[in-house]
Amino acid sequence: DKNPPTVPVITSHPVSPEVTTVTTSSVTLTGTREADTSIWINGIQRVVSGPVSWSVDLSLIQGQQDLVIHSEDAAGNKSGNATVIILVDSIAPTITLGTNAPASGASINTVPNIALKVIETGSGIDIPNSTLKVTRNGQTVAGNWLEAAGELVFTPGIILIDGQYIISAQVKDNAGLTSALF
Repeated sequence: DKNPPTVPVITSHPVSPEVTTVTTSSVTLTGTREADTSIWINGIQRVVSGPVSWSVDLSLIQGQQDLVIHSEDAAGNKSGNATVIILVDSIAPTITLGTNAPASGASINTVPNIALKVIETGSGIDIPNSTLKVTRNGQTVAGNWLEAAGELVFTPGIILIDGQYIISAQVKDNAGLTSALF
């Protein structure tokens, strides 16, 4: 027998080029295959030869993984590949004061650099769904937040006048994980 089996069909996740983002390192792949073939993922047999339906639990590391999946029959013939791309992001972003930002409670007489350092190691920062505010006397200060060099920088839409300004932030990443309130 020199006929390769058909490419396995993945039913649990979309195939490449689509990327699936998950917030846990445990992933279950399921699919169908030609009967009496084994399932191989990245060169390692993960499911023994058997019926059409298959399932495998995987433990993945932080970051993007390309899972290259093929089936193999008893004669050693290999199918073509199906690739599933999974981005594991199970760590919420963290926030600290940014470069040259005044310390909490500091009294200054120059226009401050309003910046927050965000550490996000996974899917990236989702600025539109994050809560970022600068207030003075309980009123929101108009302005824009932009991401630059690992920091969120606030550019006020008005001239800042004397007073106490409070920065409050809660950053969400593209996987939906949220930082602690800053």
